[in-house]
Amino acid sequence: MVVYTPDSFSVFQLIEAARGLCRVLWVVDRGVYDSFSDNTSIKLMRRFGRVIETESRSFDEIVNAVAGERPNGIATFDDSGQLLAARLAIALGLEFHSVEVVERLTDKVAQRTALRAAGFPTPRFWIVPQAEWSTCVERILSEATFPLVVKPCRGSASRDAYRADDPASLRSALEQSRREDVIVEEFLPDPVDDSVEQQDFASFVSVESVIKHAQVTHLAVTGRFPLAAPFRAAGCSFRAT
Repeated sequence: MVVYTPDSFSVFQLIEAARGLCRVLWVVDRGVYDSFSDNTSIKLMRRFGRVIETESRSFDEIVNAVAGERPNGIATFDDSGQLLAARLAIALGLEFHSVEVVERLTDKVAQRTALRAAGFPTPRFWIVPQAEWSTCVERILSEATFPLVVKPCRGSASRDAYRADDPASLRSALEQSRREDVIVEEFLPDPVDDSVEQQDFASFVSVESVIKHAQVTHLAVTGRFPLAAPFRAAGCSFRAT
């Protein structure tokens, strides 16, 4: 069973990956995503598997519909599908992240709080509720050291992320982000060269790993391209240099 969102891998990629391994049961909320408006993705899913749409259904109705297909595994490939996948896994007795783990994977405040509580070093951070950003600025300015990074508490792919190098740019970033709760955290300086935009590759990498039953398996080290203004990921290379 794949809890599918349009920010996931493409339907074609998932069909190809599943070829010869399993039949795919697609669980999809068509009503939320504009990319499903023309039904193209849904039609493709139906051609290569069973589709269960969640729009206008209660959670119990979704569980009953899915249980009738007797899935023996569950996956999702985007943050927005994690919570539904976790709840379905619990209801159906399938192996997946717990709801608590999903919260820590998808909420930056919960994640950093958990890391700090476990004794890991973390940058200082401040929570800024969307309706209170103007009242939080002075407290942050009195406690923080620039540069700072402003980003949504919930979000991925560097969506709406901003770097603030002074009070004016911090206020500007918070003003642009006021439609949702954000986290402000101190920037971790680049130990090699802070001018990453002048390089062909960033001086940091991503380590792609799978963790199961506390056992960590590293799959790849992915190279990254320099960040683009205002503080956005600009892509990656499959082999780190």
